[in-house]
Amino acid sequence: MTNSETQLLIITRDRVADLQILRKQRKVK
Repeated sequence: MTNSETQLLIITRDRVADLQILRKQRKVK
């Protein structure tokens, strides 16, 4: 794996985590 590929993986993981958090917040409201 190249450095740029690992960075992309980290970014996608962060985005998925953000989406999950947003869904939880919407359910709470």
